[in-house]
Amino acid sequence: MNENIFIKWIITKKRNVPNFQKGEIMRNRRISFLTIMFFILVLNFNICTCIVKECYLPQTITSDFNIENPFLNNNIKTAYQSEGNGAISPFIHNFANLTGHGWRVREVAFSPTDLILATGSSDGSIRLWNLTNGDVLHIFSRHHYGVISLDFSPSGEILASGGYDNCINLWNVSSGEWIKAFSFYPHAVIDIKWAPDGKTLAVAGGEWMGVVNNWYQPENYLKLLNATNGETIKWYVGHTKPVFSISFSKDGTSLISGSWDLSVRLWNVTTGSEIRSFTGHTKKITSVTFAHNESIIISGSLDQTLKYWNISTGNILQNIDIDQSIWSIDLSPIDDTLAVAVDPSIIWPNQYWLTFGELHDCTVQLWNITSRNLIDTLPGHKNTIESVKFSPDGNILASASWDWTCKLWGEHSSISIDEQIDEWAVSSLEEQKIDSKLLAEKFKNLKSYDLHSVLIARHGKLVFEEYYDDDLSNNYSPYLKHTLFSATKSFTSILIGIAIDKGFINSTEQLVLDLFPEATIDNYDKRKEDITIHDLLTMTSGLTFDEYDDIWGMGIADDSVEYVLSRPMYNDPGSKYCYNTGSSQILSGIIQKTTGYSTRDFAMKFLFDPLGIEESDVAWVAGHDGVNCGGIGLFLTPRNMLKFGQLLLNNGFWNREQIISSDWIKLSSQNHIEGLPISGGVYPPGYGYHFWVDGDDLYYALGYGGQTIQILPRYDIVIVTTARQEESIFTDIPYLVLDCLLPEQQKIPGYKISLIFFCILLFALVFHLKHRRLFYLVSEDK
Repeated sequence: MNENIFIKWIITKKRNVPNFQKGEIMRNRRISFLTIMFFILVLNFNICTCIVKECYLPQTITSDFNIENPFLNNNIKTAYQSEGNGAISPFIHNFANLTGHGWRVREVAFSPTDLILATGSSDGSIRLWNLTNGDVLHIFSRHHYGVISLDFSPSGEILASGGYDNCINLWNVSSGEWIKAFSFYPHAVIDIKWAPDGKTLAVAGGEWMGVVNNWYQPENYLKLLNATNGETIKWYVGHTKPVFSISFSKDGTSLISGSWDLSVRLWNVTTGSEIRSFTGHTKKITSVTFAHNESIIISGSLDQTLKYWNISTGNILQNIDIDQSIWSIDLSPIDDTLAVAVDPSIIWPNQYWLTFGELHDCTVQLWNITSRNLIDTLPGHKNTIESVKFSPDGNILASASWDWTCKLWGEHSSISIDEQIDEWAVSSLEEQKIDSKLLAEKFKNLKSYDLHSVLIARHGKLVFEEYYDDDLSNNYSPYLKHTLFSATKSFTSILIGIAIDKGFINSTEQLVLDLFPEATIDNYDKRKEDITIHDLLTMTSGLTFDEYDDIWGMGIADDSVEYVLSRPMYNDPGSKYCYNTGSSQILSGIIQKTTGYSTRDFAMKFLFDPLGIEESDVAWVAGHDGVNCGGIGLFLTPRNMLKFGQLLLNNGFWNREQIISSDWIKLSSQNHIEGLPISGGVYPPGYGYHFWVDGDDLYYALGYGGQTIQILPRYDIVIVTTARQEESIFTDIPYLVLDCLLPEQQKIPGYKISLIFFCILLFALVFHLKHRRLFYLVSEDK
């Protein structure tokens, strides 16, 4: 009889199984159980591995932009150019572009002793550049708002700076330390010059509001200061409107000044008396200088003319029609070459300060002052050039522009500027489950909203990066810092959390006045004693604050914290929300008071440096008292803004380091206010710790003009925008992106699938124990 063996799976009760088969059945049962368990463990391991991979902590890695992503902007601009065009002048060669500032570059000055250049900007910072290698030596950040005047002492050891904060600062060039400050109140410091003896400073200016609105107080606009103590030595009385430009004679006995009262005046420095007045310009005079023999004065004006004046007679020797507005002139120290910064637009003073300006080509013209011939034209700037200067050896010409760059011209070896830029891991949109075609369709009209940049990161990878040209400048790129305006507040909040984490501050319930026992508070109200850090973070301090006048007053105050705490109370602390930039300033003061660091230095040590953000990539405006502006003063590149958002999305982790506690992020991003009393603009319904909160799926930092850092925790997305228009489109962008998520994102998360299989296994075991059923192998002879 042939023996045929076949296999059947039979479910039966154990008592009906023949005894001779029980041992084999038990072995098969154990094998089956172990097989199922092995399958479940492998499945869970694979699923959990996928979860870990998808939720990894992003790192700064070498960027590789050679991927197929139509939205990723890979055309990074070169740091310098070296080719000339064979023109007559050696200055046609543009050998370096300095692009470190976060806003308009307003002024440049060369050291008389070393190859060092100082640049001042509307971002409130000053940079010292080593022109041998392009390195940034120091970054000075103490001015509130724009730095518009710079000059090195004759020894090159001290740099004097002035700005719209009515303040003069002195800096040690070697160490980078701040030395002291002098007040020029009520005037902005429009120009500043060291006397040849290095002991005195000539200072020229005018009221900031007068410059903007074309009205002026009956105050004098020019004086001589003692460089040691800031005391006034001489007032030069005569000008009736702001003085825009001044210059000393070589021996320091004479001083010339050009004013918006349409006059140039020559002064005896010692006596303070006026020697002669020169009139003939029909519009504001912007720049004056002595010719080499000092028998001639040269002046430039918005009336589009250069004028040569005979010092002895006061007569006009030569009138050159430039056909463009003149903003700055400088005479080469070695020959008769005059650099003239011209602008094709006819710009009135109030437009000059109040508007962003329109995109237009501006040039530097080179003239021979002896032959009165145009030598050459240096093109390249895309906005107003406010300052031009020759180096002491006459080999380099620097031009500073509203296009945020300083260009260097001359026969000089090309230098590679060390432009710091964040490197992100990048990915395509499809790889991160975003439909690129649909996103392109939804984003096609974004440019019309004056956007400067849009960046999107998903799962820790940069998937979208676009920079837009606008009517201000075409210079937006990953290299350039951008003003954050009120998005600064969110950084200040996070720094408060770090200070609490590290024990510098006790808690959010700490009373504010207890931290400033020495403060002199006006408008005393007992309710001020109850203001807590929590009240400042949620904008419920009860202090009144005007978002225009008080911001300016706070910036130029001798003590910005005292200024804000001296505002009258409008309500009990903690009882009513009212948006208050002054609250953010007090928080910045608290950081400085409790930690011993300035807010910027504290941020560098405990936030920016751990994130891999270089010091040269951070600008943070400070007030007259040296306290960084906690509510409006920060400048960062868009990629560094994205890093900050990713840190929040990671619950405070970065490269396996806990930078800020997850509890603080949770507190910051939850709604502390109900029913915000805000009209106009587009705001979400909630406010956290200096973050706007829109339900459970979105919270963000928001700054005037469309500066946003938007975090969507549920979808693992961070979005950054920079712009200059207050439109709802900026807060609509997250919802446009969510509309583009691919269907695969709606699949059941891996951990839920793992739980399903575990439940199946558990059910099978329970079923077996209850019914005592098992599998076995049966052999039959046929």
